[in-house]
Amino acid sequence: MILLLPGLWGTCMFAQQAVASAGGNGGGSGGKTSFTVGQTAWVPVTNEDFTVSAGVQHAYEVFVISDTRDLPDLSMSVYPNPSAGRITLHTGGTVKPATVYQLFDGVGNLLEQQEISSSDMVISLGKLPAATYILRVLQAEKEIKVFKIIKNQ
Repeated sequence: MILLLPGLWGTCMFAQQAVASAGGNGGGSGGKTSFTVGQTAWVPVTNEDFTVSAGVQHAYEVFVISDTRDLPDLSMSVYPNPSAGRITLHTGGTVKPATVYQLFDGVGNLLEQQEISSSDMVISLGKLPAATYILRVLQAEKEIKVFKIIKNQ
């Protein structure tokens, strides 16, 4: 009976499991390892303010469609992207007057336009359906940067 218990206990132990697109084993004089590439399954948890995805690997995508390099004092980023509810447009420098953002849908319809009033401008996507959007930033009617935004459920 004592000999059967360790055998049964060993069959009940599991490590992390994932559906992966590729993987393998490697080894050398320093030891052995195994790896996976492209885990395709994870569990998202979403509310109005944020999205958290539990898993080992996550896709994090930043899409800058255009960028004007003649504004060295102004670097911009948008996060989180993809987002379920809100994104933040972060400007690294001082926001000059007449700087606005425009939010377009996938076919080019202008959904929202607003003056950027702070270096961390929060933009709500909560009422929009899950889709891809274009965020365009202009300064004195001159395009500064364009981002591709992914809105998920």
